Amino acid sequence: MAEEKKDSFPWIQLIATVGTIMAALIGITPYILKLNTPAPPTPTIVFVTLPPAVTTEPTAVRTTPVTTQTTEVTTAIPTTGPPPTTTPGTNETANQTFATTVPTTSPVTTVATTLPPTVTTLPPGPAIQISVNATTVARGGTILASVSTDPGVPQVIITLRNSTTFESQPLTQTLTQGMVTISLDTAPYVPGDYTISAAVPNTQSVAQASFAITAA
Repeated sequence: MAEEKKDSFPWIQLIATVGTIMAALIGITPYILKLNTPAPPTPTIVFVTLPPAVTTEPTAVRTTPVTTQTTEVTTAIPTTGPPPTTTPGTNETANQTFATTVPTTSPVTTVATTLPPTVTTLPPGPAIQISVNATTVARGGTILASVSTDPGVPQVIITLRNSTTFESQPLTQTLTQGMVTISLDTAPYVPGDYTISAAVPNTQSVAQASFAITAA
């Protein structure tokens, strides 16, 4: 009798197909996750020029004036005149008295009192960072300074200083989600070593970054 041939189930093909599908899923998973991940906010680029700081006037000295007192002393010095003269028919005696006035003025005294400076302790504040895109730039080039801090901080104060001769006015800069990038044209500044700082107002949070401007 002829043996009946039984069709066997294609297990090998099934396993190969499932493996191919799983490999494809694994391959596209990172792309799916990337599409679902929100992109980080793009920092705002602000073009600024930091002018020199205004010269600060010396601290005023408070003086306490002392009232000037002038004392006038009148001294009566009796002087005996000539011998008594008797007018005929009367018993009256003529006496002469001379009064001498001596003005006396006390010296003026001025006491100068200098008040000690008031010391204010600021709160620590959030963490803040600032970085520059280059440590050296030729004069006329551009420096990009990136600032990042807590997203709830609305503003920072930017200051530029030269190691010897220059200090800028403080610039209040608005942040976008705690970040901003400042584009600084170096043409107005002489060559030298500079420090740019960012500070959270009314706190101790300050960050600094250094760079050098070389001759063009």
